[in-house]
Amino acid sequence: MNRRSLSPHLLPALVVLVAFISSSRSREAQSQAKPLAYLLKYVGQSPYGLWKTQPLHNRLLALLGPVEYKAFVGNLDPATDLTQQNGVLYVTGNAPHRGTEEEAVMLVDIEKDAIEVFILHKSTIVRGWAENNHLVTIPKDVQETLNRWPQEQVTQALHHLRQGAATGGTPISPAAPRASGNGYAAVICCNGHLRTCQLTAAVAGRPSQSVVFRTTT
Repeated sequence: MNRRSLSPHLLPALVVLVAFISSSRSREAQSQAKPLAYLLKYVGQSPYGLWKTQPLHNRLLALLGPVEYKAFVGNLDPATDLTQQNGVLYVTGNAPHRGTEEEAVMLVDIEKDAIEVFILHKSTIVRGWAENNHLVTIPKDVQETLNRWPQEQVTQALHHLRQGAATGGTPISPAAPRASGNGYAAVICCNGHLRTCQLTAAVAGRPSQSVVFRTTT
């Protein structure tokens, strides 16, 4: 049997080829484990091109539904550049000339593979969505944005998301307190992110009333 020795000129090329294949497989494995990791290359850039990228587009559409997805995109024009803070990517913005009225926030936790969205409608309605009921840590800059929104509605939205995360299912809206006879009833829920609490109270025969207040701890 004739054996031919490997040409010394081919050895460096083979080393490069093996390294390239190993690197490609590593990137592929990382992409499969963290499907949203590709968004890191957009940090510091305008987010307008993000909405058509995959899998972000399909996941946002599945999370929000077609109506709220359209509102979400419209409420991020103009928007901040995609920013990273403590491992969380985020974008905030508003509809053209409708700041404080129509706004939106998107949070992405790459490690948890989770997306969270908040939308402000008509200055008074706040809605929140957490993909697969996985909560994302809210960065400081996003907290400041949410602090400008109606606090009662923000607290309720976050409370619903926490309920969904705790139960592993669809968040359940808290029931308003009911007072019987001449009694009195109250419900309080607190938002640890924003350090606010909402107290809803009812006296028999009268409509319930709510008040939002800040906590110091």
